[in-house]
Amino acid sequence: MSAPKIRLHAPLVLATCLVLAAGCGRGNRDERAYASLEKEFISYYLKTNPTWATMLGDHRYDDRLDDMSEEAIDAYVRACGGYLDRLRAIDTDALSRDRSIDARCLADYIELILLDFGEERVHRRNPMLYAEMLSNSLYGILANQSIPLEERLDRISRRLEHFPRFVDQATANLDNPSKLRTRTAIDMTKGLVAFIESDVLPEADKVPGMGERMMRSFDPAREGLARYTDFLEKDLVNRSFGEMRIGDAAYRKRFKLQLGTDLPPEEMVAAAYRELDAVHERMYALAAPLYEELSGANAPSEPDFEERIRIVAAVLDDIANDHPPRSGLLAACTAAYAEAERFVRERDLVSLPEDPLLIVETPSFLRAVQLAATHTPGPLDKGGNFYFMVSPIPDYLGAEEAERHLREYNNELLRVVTVHEAMPGHYVQLARSNRVPSFVRSAFYNMAFIEGWAVYCQGMMVEEGFRGGDPRFALAADKYYLRVVINALLDSGMHRENMQEEEAVRLITHEGFQDGSEALAKWRRSVGIHPCFLSSYLVGALEIRALREDARREWGGRFTLKDFHERLLACGSIPPKYAREILLGSGE
Repeated sequence: MSAPKIRLHAPLVLATCLVLAAGCGRGNRDERAYASLEKEFISYYLKTNPTWATMLGDHRYDDRLDDMSEEAIDAYVRACGGYLDRLRAIDTDALSRDRSIDARCLADYIELILLDFGEERVHRRNPMLYAEMLSNSLYGILANQSIPLEERLDRISRRLEHFPRFVDQATANLDNPSKLRTRTAIDMTKGLVAFIESDVLPEADKVPGMGERMMRSFDPAREGLARYTDFLEKDLVNRSFGEMRIGDAAYRKRFKLQLGTDLPPEEMVAAAYRELDAVHERMYALAAPLYEELSGANAPSEPDFEERIRIVAAVLDDIANDHPPRSGLLAACTAAYAEAERFVRERDLVSLPEDPLLIVETPSFLRAVQLAATHTPGPLDKGGNFYFMVSPIPDYLGAEEAERHLREYNNELLRVVTVHEAMPGHYVQLARSNRVPSFVRSAFYNMAFIEGWAVYCQGMMVEEGFRGGDPRFALAADKYYLRVVINALLDSGMHRENMQEEEAVRLITHEGFQDGSEALAKWRRSVGIHPCFLSSYLVGALEIRALREDARREWGGRFTLKDFHERLLACGSIPPKYAREILLGSGE
């Protein structure tokens, strides 16, 4: 039932974590009360959310699947409400700074659960929730290669046995979602079946006797998934008239809780438009000399808006000519990672984790989501692998469509993607977050910090001279950053400002220089499905950049970039405003 993203035995590790959480027994009454409550809530949460427990690395409940009956969800909401009431009764000002931040992070997380399941009743309005939970319930086990294959398959087999019951609960709950969510859930459910057939069952053939056992579990699970797909396609889609736009009031509430920010949405929008203008100006300064080399014509010294867009687009189009072959995306990202890692080490920008990173093709059921992604083991999963996953071009794309895709994800843009996803982006930050002593900060993570750090790294690598200061890489980085800026405008625009498709597509294609074939898909899927998520990238990046400049001023001659990065990452995945408290003392 957990609210938050894909992430990935240790009862001993969990016990250690809970002992640490309760380790201030000699402190004041509020310290003891908070330590006890945190320990109790974590135990309750993991037991009640077995799928999410698996993703966090606690495998005690791998033989179970979440109870999504209306009665169980109502009980969950009541229990979480009780924990929140107890938490609010604790004087956070009487806690140590770190405990106070943990308490506030935990309160925000519980409030988000209550918003999802209590107020918005997401289990009745979002059929994607069920397909996502089922996918995570299997993938979280299969991807954990620190557990022997036979044991992983045994756990998957036992989890599959619960699929028919889970599907029955989903069909009983769902009522009037948006048509977009229902159609997306259809695709996700079909993708889950394909994942089991193409990724899970072949693994069973590697273990003597496991194939037969797996089929005994999979056959009723497949029948249940077929019933769910049938329900979605023939019933629910015909009564999916729910509103995709959540409105200003609901957006504001979710924005504050989900992003952990005090920034009002309208100030984010104003900042996004300022960033849009600044990036266009910077891109023109980078593109003008390249345009003159390319065309032999002089670039205007004082271009109007359309001239600026035309010249930048012409240079980006030339950069797109340098792209990997159709079968070469994985190799290109592997090379880009090695190049970025060398640069980070040579410049000593941040300490790199010892956790192994595997660069692999994306599992089939995740390929529709994005070109590249980072999969991380949970904080309790100390032996798990980190994955930088790259999606191959689908076989069904014709030569023309594949070429368009490769031009969009050309070699320079793939370097930017690699910086964001892996080096020194998500992989470095999440590996460090998994090592912080606070379970709250690593498990109940803040997406504005996580995505904000990865976006911040894109600009930081340009500033530090990656690729020898090549303006082509800087232009690709700015183009990728424009996605961040425009996504925030689309997010607020859809839910607060009644933005229409025509305006959204123009922003994406004309001012964002993105491929037109992706524009409508982004508008209808990314923005309409997860309100506020696309704003987390910009909000987090703006707050981290502001924190760095304030630290530079306050620390004076003591400031170094590496020291700032080390101290920031040591905070864990918390809202940037709380990292500010730790680094600068604001709010104490």
